[in-house]
This record gives sequence, C-alpha cells and structure tokens, in this order.
Amino acid sequence: MFKNVKLVLKKSLEESWSSLNIFNHKHRGRISQKTADELMFMDSDVKVKDWENQTAKPETPVEKEDFIIPELPSGKHLVFDITSTWGDRHYVGLNGIEIFSVSGELVQVANITAHPADINVLPEYCKDPRVVENLLDKVNRTRDDMHLWLTPFTQGKHHYISITLQQKQAIAMIRIWNYNKSRIHSYRGVKDMQITLDGQKIFQGEIARANGGILGGTDAFGDTILFTTDEEILERVAQNDDSFNSVMNKVTESVKSVLPERPLTSDLPEVRPLTCPGLTKIKTESDIGGAVLCLQSMCIKLVASWGFK
Repeated sequence: MFKNVKLVLKKSLEESWSSLNIFNHKHRGRISQKTADELMFMDSDVKVKDWENQTAKPETPVEKEDFIIPELPSGKHLVFDITSTWGDRHYVGLNGIEIFSVSGELVQVANITAHPADINVLPEYCKDPRVVENLLDKVNRTRDDMHLWLTPFTQGKHHYISITLQQKQAIAMIRIWNYNKSRIHSYRGVKDMQITLDGQKIFQGEIARANGGILGGTDAFGDTILFTTDEEILERVAQNDDSFNSVMNKVTESVKSVLPERPLTSDLPEVRPLTCPGLTKIKTESDIGGAVLCLQSMCIKLVASWGFK
C-alpha cells in the first residue's frame, strides 16, 4: 500500500513539472523577448510612467479617493479584489498571504478560493502547481513555482481571492507577499488591490512590487497592512511572525550560502575565492569592522547591458 501511495505522489509531481515545462516552452518568446523589450527602459522615469499607464492601468480604474484603514476590523470572510498588475498584461500572481489576529497569532483558515482559480483554467493546462492553496503554505520568501499562485489576467476585469476563517476574528495585520519568481516576472505581481471583510472595505491601494530575489526585509517582497498601532498587540504579532524574526538573523546566513555559488565573472587565470565575515580576518592598519573584503583598489569590468544600446 505504501508503495502504491509513493507511486501516485511521484506521478503527481512529474505531471506538475511537465506542466511547468510546457508553460515555459510555449511562453518563452513572450517572456524573454516581448517582456524583456518592454522592461528594457524601466530605468527611464518618463517611459516607465507611459508604459505603466498603457499596460497596468485597468479600463475601470480603482478609485483614488482617500481611504482610512479601520482599527481592528472584525469578521470571518475576506475578499481580495485585484484590478491591475505591475506591467504584465497576461498573468497576475502572488507568493503568499499572512493574516494575524488581535491575539498576535496567524488566523486559522477554513477555505480559500480564487476567481479565476489559477493557470489551469486555460484549456492547455491541467496540472500546473501554481494554485491558490499555495498562498497559505507559509513558504513565502521563495522563487519556487511549487509555492506560488498564478492566474490569467484580463485588463479592466476583477480577479478575486476569497478566504473564509474558521471563526470570526479581529484582524491586526495582513501581509501580502507579491509574485517573486524573478526580477522580470515580478511585474506579474499585484499592483492595485481592495480588501473587504464581511463586505466592509478595510484596505484600498497599491501593493509594492517584489524585488525578484530572496534577500532583504519583508518590505522588499510586498506590503504589510497594519490595522492597529497598539504596541502590545504588535509585540504579540512580532512574537509569532517568523518573517519578522528572521529578517536580521537569517539574512547573513543566506548570504553565506548564496555567495559561494555565484559564477566567476573575471577572465583572469586565478581568482581569489569569495569570503564571508568571520571566516578569515585580514589584519590592516585600519581595521574595517564587518567588511567582507579589505583591499586598496578594485577594478570592475562591464561586459554587457540588459539590451539598451
């Protein structure tokens, strides 16, 4: 029996990866050519504004009226209404959603659905792993497809995520982890969003675009919406917020594990291996605390741009 279950799980995983490979193959031209060309000039302020107005602004724009976030709203049914992306005209996605109650703990969710549900609503896909349930799997600081949610995007339309809690709760904080597959794919992330709780609007505004990497504070991956300024409540949230506790403690560990994997970029025959703080201390007359390398001069050779001529 155990052997049969193992075979079923293996087959399911293989089908998911096969679906991802088909998706990447069919959309490679759209992503690597069209999207890259469109994003080539993102460093230009004027062109960024024009490009975002043409691609990210929905036909029925979100109201820009001043909105006051309520204090500790209470309810059971949350609806996230997505109306625009950060530039992608075909897909919209998220990495995760975290909801903290007034007790400081993550709320217990009874059900989560989305409309459109996910990429599998398209006729050519049926086993893509980027489903809405991934938003609650607590793996948010990632670029792994197995932990993301992606769905077709239509300009001028509404795209909904509905979350039903197990019981009525007073909400203290909601954190939105935006789509973070890569730097370019981060433009599939949510831009304009409205949140309602039992039919009452509790948030309306922009969600910050993710940076496309895995390092940085939580503000580099989306937005945190506070529904209270009570220090005692926020302290309780901080005690249960793994992301908050890990920002300062685990970033240095991540750097140590990532840096040795970086490919060499110099064509010199011999290159000194990269080092991390604390491994080898270089003694100099003027000791610079916390520096990775202590040296007198550095030469950086630029060999190519991202397409701008």
